[in-house]
Amino acid sequence: MNDNKKKLFNRYKVIFLFILLFAVAIAGKLFKTTVVDAANWNAYAEKSLRDSVVIYPQRGNILASDGSLLAANVVIYDLRIDFGASPFRADTLKKYVAPLCDSIHSVIDKTVDPKKLKDKILSQLEKYENAKSRYVEAVKEKKPELVQKNLKKEMNRARKVTLLTKCPAIEMEQLLSFKYFKTKGGSGTLDKDGKTKRLKPYGTMASQSIGAVVEKRIDRNTLIVHGVTGLERSLDSLLFGTPGIGSSIQLTNGIRTWAEIEPQRGYDIVTTIDIRMQDILETELRNKCIETKAEWGTAVLMDVETGEIKAISNLRRNDSDSTYHEGLNYALMGFEPGSVIKPISMMIALEDNLVKLNEKIPTGRSFPYAGGNPISDAHAYTALTPAEVIEASSNIGMAKITLRGFEKEPWKFRERLGEIGMFDHMNLGIYGERLPSIPKLGDKNWDRISLTRISYGYATRIPPIYTLMFYNAFANGGKLVRPRIVKELWKNEVCDTVFPVSYIRERICRPEVASEICDMLKSVVWGNHGTAKALRNNFVSISGKTGTAYDIVDGKYDTRKKRLAFCGFFPSENPKYSCIVLMSHANKGASYSSGMVLMNTALKMYSRGMLGNVSDYRDESDNRNTPATFYAIDNDASNNIKEGLGLQSVRKMQPRKTADGVPSVLGMGLREAVMTLEKAGLNVCGYEGNGYVYDQSISPGKSYKKGERITLKLKKS
Repeated sequence: MNDNKKKLFNRYKVIFLFILLFAVAIAGKLFKTTVVDAANWNAYAEKSLRDSVVIYPQRGNILASDGSLLAANVVIYDLRIDFGASPFRADTLKKYVAPLCDSIHSVIDKTVDPKKLKDKILSQLEKYENAKSRYVEAVKEKKPELVQKNLKKEMNRARKVTLLTKCPAIEMEQLLSFKYFKTKGGSGTLDKDGKTKRLKPYGTMASQSIGAVVEKRIDRNTLIVHGVTGLERSLDSLLFGTPGIGSSIQLTNGIRTWAEIEPQRGYDIVTTIDIRMQDILETELRNKCIETKAEWGTAVLMDVETGEIKAISNLRRNDSDSTYHEGLNYALMGFEPGSVIKPISMMIALEDNLVKLNEKIPTGRSFPYAGGNPISDAHAYTALTPAEVIEASSNIGMAKITLRGFEKEPWKFRERLGEIGMFDHMNLGIYGERLPSIPKLGDKNWDRISLTRISYGYATRIPPIYTLMFYNAFANGGKLVRPRIVKELWKNEVCDTVFPVSYIRERICRPEVASEICDMLKSVVWGNHGTAKALRNNFVSISGKTGTAYDIVDGKYDTRKKRLAFCGFFPSENPKYSCIVLMSHANKGASYSSGMVLMNTALKMYSRGMLGNVSDYRDESDNRNTPATFYAIDNDASNNIKEGLGLQSVRKMQPRKTADGVPSVLGMGLREAVMTLEKAGLNVCGYEGNGYVYDQSISPGKSYKKGERITLKLKKS
């Protein structure tokens, strides 16, 4: 017995000795750190706190001409309902879940399926309530700690249900305005998880020109962004700003960064893009690409007087699902332009007095020249005036006129193109800008052959935006205004720099020559031989030129693969906007593909009063001081939305019924009325007034014959 006690006591002594030695070691280390090495450690701590740290600036925004955001660093939120929040009440959620989901679908995100979202919320709530019930029961019954811990984890996993992801602040504010989040049991239950991200609020709109970025996240709230394409890249140094310098200091609530040199926020770039025009142009290009099954399409809309690019779009087909998305910036890439180059060649000929307006140029069907492949025309005419050469798009006529001045010295034609600014940099501001490529001609036989091809749009590479620039000069009396997409630079909410209208050439031709070219371009649409008769309409007079070129496959032109262009301006009498559209591999001709994009854009702009005319839209009264009224078809969803948004009144609408006989167009805008009546086979021969139809010469429902004439009377409501 005594031996056992002695052995046990010895063991305790050994354990105590180890503990004592360990304690002495700790005390020794503490003494060395706090006393012996104190100076060194204090210096190291001071150095760590005082080391310079980079404070990254906030990147500037890219804005439309009206101040709308095209690209910005914004905080986006993942929004969830927190079932575990103290104010949460399940009965309140169950009461409002249907109105909430219908309102999210109608007001915030049309892609949200309200039924699926409702089912998801209720299913998640049921999981949470079951897990919570089992956890509470386990605690009451004092079940093992591991069981309680697992049940608590399960409850926490089911605690939140996602309503929306990647929501900007404005959508979060909309959500918080819904009735559920203002009701007892719903207020205070929205969980907001936000982080900074570079976003384009208008999605893919003009995104190739705005540009793409590469992001590097330093921490949750610090995002470093640099541009890789478009304006984001070419103006990256302005957008990025100037980093600041700071140091880390110890405060009572932790280490914080103290700014010694404040970071300077990047410039805000105000572009010339007009959101309304961009939407119209992009929509029309997309619709026509879908209709004609084009491989890709590009379109640029420019203000004639100022050179401001109001809209620019580049769409490419996704072969996997035949949808269209922003592709390469085709507007800046070089292509053989085809016949849209002929007016530029004709302008040089008229300016250099190589041909007279009333002169007849022998053409025919084929023109063998200098041993090259014979030049041919799709439509053969015996002889054509210069205006008819453009109107009928005669390759032979254009080649013969050009040879008059440059056959002996072909290189001088290229020099003339240089003199009028063809090879000058635009300095547009969009990364990827390319100069036109035209071969340097000599005095050999093949140079003369190349000269003829260049004159009507082959053997060259010209970006569409350069072609547009020259058409814009024709509409501008010969002034070659520089296209621009950057309008202003803003710093700290103050305008720092304004980019004025500038000219690549004060004038590329005499005003009378520019006027003559404009008349020729109008005849392309309105003349007897015009290749763009399809673009005639009663509202906006269009002038321009069609052009067709072929892809080169294995060193030869593949006539099955066409690029179809239309370049022009409108209205013809007082041009306000110039536009070029280029489509690849569309299954319709140039006027019915690219030309239609331009015409439909012009007609929509006309109907909305963007061409200096009176808008065809009904004036909206100021309803700011009156309660909101919800207009909807009478169904359960509309009742849910009314309740979800907390609206006081709802007005039921019945679908318009179409009577037999002449359609009723009373109350319609002019464009809609004309389309409705012409679709029914009636001929709208005139109208009086502006605004909306209040009278039609043939009463609604009355029987009629196809082609019968009808007139309309309009007035503002």
